[in-house]
Amino acid sequence: MSLTGKPPQIGSKRLIMCTAGHVDHGKTALIEALTGINCDTHPEEKRRGITINPGFAYLDLPAEETPAGTQVQETVRLGIVDVPGHHRFIANMLAGACGVDLSLLVVAADDGVMPQTREHLAILRLLGMQHGIVALSKIDLVDPEMQALATAEIREAVAGSFLADAEIVPVSAAKGLGLDALRAGIRHLVSRTVARPATGPFRMYIDRIFSVAGFGTVVTGSVLGGSAALDDVLTVLPGEIPVKVRRIERHGEPVSRVGAGERASLNLTGFEPAQFVRGMLVASCPFPASQRLDVELTVTSPHAEMGRHTQAMFHAGTHACSCRVDLLDVDRARAGDRVLAQIQLARPTVVLEGDRFILRNASADLTWGGGRCVDAMPLRHRRRQLHVIDSLRRRAGGGLAEALVAEAEKGATFVQATKIASRLGREVAEVKEAAVELSQTGALSAFPIGQDLFLLSLSAAARMRERTREALTQHHRDCPLGTEGLNRTQIASKLGLPAQDGAKLVGCVLDAMVQEGLVTKSTSESYVLTGIAPRPSSVIMQAKDYLLAHLRGLAANAVALADLERELGAHFTLGPKDLKAILKHLVEVGEIVAVDESYLCKRTADDFTARFLRHLASHPGGVSLAQFRDLVGGSRKTCLLLLSLCDREGLTRRDGDVRFLTPRGLARISSETT
Repeated sequence: MSLTGKPPQIGSKRLIMCTAGHVDHGKTALIEALTGINCDTHPEEKRRGITINPGFAYLDLPAEETPAGTQVQETVRLGIVDVPGHHRFIANMLAGACGVDLSLLVVAADDGVMPQTREHLAILRLLGMQHGIVALSKIDLVDPEMQALATAEIREAVAGSFLADAEIVPVSAAKGLGLDALRAGIRHLVSRTVARPATGPFRMYIDRIFSVAGFGTVVTGSVLGGSAALDDVLTVLPGEIPVKVRRIERHGEPVSRVGAGERASLNLTGFEPAQFVRGMLVASCPFPASQRLDVELTVTSPHAEMGRHTQAMFHAGTHACSCRVDLLDVDRARAGDRVLAQIQLARPTVVLEGDRFILRNASADLTWGGGRCVDAMPLRHRRRQLHVIDSLRRRAGGGLAEALVAEAEKGATFVQATKIASRLGREVAEVKEAAVELSQTGALSAFPIGQDLFLLSLSAAARMRERTREALTQHHRDCPLGTEGLNRTQIASKLGLPAQDGAKLVGCVLDAMVQEGLVTKSTSESYVLTGIAPRPSSVIMQAKDYLLAHLRGLAANAVALADLERELGAHFTLGPKDLKAILKHLVEVGEIVAVDESYLCKRTADDFTARFLRHLASHPGGVSLAQFRDLVGGSRKTCLLLLSLCDREGLTRRDGDVRFLTPRGLARISSETT
């Protein structure tokens, strides 16, 4: 609120604060005393006198001044989430604490530290909270000695936590005592808290959804990262539901843009309340949903003892579901232990690397611990695998570079930088820059293809080289007469690479293998293993010579593959695979031509083609199949094969049953004449 009575000039710093503390310690009353906003808006909350769902308010904090009286910061509008304190509503407390930057721990002077005081404090620590202040409430109900005892108890409870050195402000919402001191303490805390960057993809977990007459669906939440503006097209996840931002409100006021560190209400088109499942996320890009997470887990409850496989409740953002926790590096985990685990979720959720989570027991009445996600899209692991444990520890203790190497190591092939950026919730440009730096150090390989960057880990590169070598080796076995190897497209197909960029990608691997002398590139853009020379058997050589002589002797008659199999079978003991290898070789060396598994002597085909093209040059009206048969005197099968060859090479153009000479065909005639 403005101290001058005029609308405050709100600064650019955006932060959100949540309350914490035991039920009936006066959190909601204190927020109302500070802001004038009663966060308990539901009839059931008013009837029972306790908070059930998170409530929302805001506090305008005055600009701070230097000792000389010079204003150094603008007024800050602090978003506030008032969370329930009752143990039955911890799930709602967790949803409200999602995406907040600082906390206000409220402890009643007449009650002191209570079970949910400790549980809320443990949850805030597990969520990575680093800034907070403590309000000692209801001081009007106790004498100075009781107030001092409560203060000492708080100091003991927060020792070793992020609140260890926090200011403890005595207040009374009922009498208005200490409110100015609490505002000043919060303002000082805000000045020391770094706001979330508004860069990167937009993310906001939905904590409320409702319909407004004349507007439609409205969702609210705390913005975790990035920013969104009017008319932006966003995605609701999981489910990849495209939506458009029709209207944005921040603290009840319409705005054109909202960003990280702010509470937001988004009026969305394309999304209905009936589609909502708790835990959904509104995002600027379709982050992949996952049901398996690799995590770093800290056990906090002295009543928790986790075995190798433990059923639990998982909370992240506003998402909550049952899960199974599989310990990876130990057999048991107790209070104080920090371990690595893989979590199998009952339903998909969108969690990114670095996101915080909470684990509660299966009956949801005890917070066991929590931690952060190390890998949001992991492979399935077996326990006690040292290389997996070492990799996760490096990734957990590292930054973007370690994450990129780990993501590249997952597959046996290339992975796109855009896909990794989506998995990690990072900007594509940031991922590309880091990948290029890693490629310069030799930690992985990075290849620019089109607008994307394809990454290849060292182990994946070794596997691809081996698979390429195996593909070429098999080709040499299958084609003992062949002088040609495999081209890039053929190798890419055998390696299962995408059709669009596969040839370019495999070319990156082949170029390295050529430089190392492992493969040799021929003039026909194909690749063979270096030092490999055809070593056909004497039977195959005899069959090849016989087949070529047979086709030459048939002159104008094309022969189908089945007929050639019978012919060779009568003279040689060869299988279909050997025959195809012989035919492939004869086509490669230019002795025969093939169309639709029919074969003809190349010299005969060239002779007939030349006669046909000269005839077409003098008949601009075109030539039909029947006329062509009369011209060359061949069988219908042979004529169809020859015409198909001319069409395929672009020498003729077909219109119904008539062929016409093309410019390329005319150029062929001219070259033969000269």
